[in-house]
Amino acid sequence: MGPEWEPLVDLWWKLEESTGFDVGKGKGFTTKNRPDQMRVWIGRGHTGVAPELMVNSFAKNWWKWWKTLNPDWRLPDGQDGELVQEGSGSWKSLMLPGQNGLLGPITCLKWWHERLETEDQRAEWKRAVEDVTWVLRGMNA
Repeated sequence: MGPEWEPLVDLWWKLEESTGFDVGKGKGFTTKNRPDQMRVWIGRGHTGVAPELMVNSFAKNWWKWWKTLNPDWRLPDGQDGELVQEGSGSWKSLMLPGQNGLLGPITCLKWWHERLETEDQRAEWKRAVEDVTWVLRGMNA
């Protein structure tokens, strides 16, 4: 999946390890702005083949959900603005271990990668991976 993927997975693993690999059954992230494909996957018990998706609309929906999940201090201009990768604050809104936590957005990134067709799509995916990696670095600090 490219050299940018390994640091993301390593940091996610480190975070899960720090919680004792808590399964995380129960409370999960908000479903507000969540891609529909995630609902299908959860309904299948987090198993099975990746749901069908159209890359460009999926990417747009993923970013919308990711912004919803992130702490407000990363969105100085509100939900329509860009996420900032500077400063620091609480990561509480993202601190959900296990199957109902960061596994969801990360799984979406995998599905997104599997459907890439153009360099523009790859660049957008890479930007998303870099943002999640930045967040995971902050959460592991």
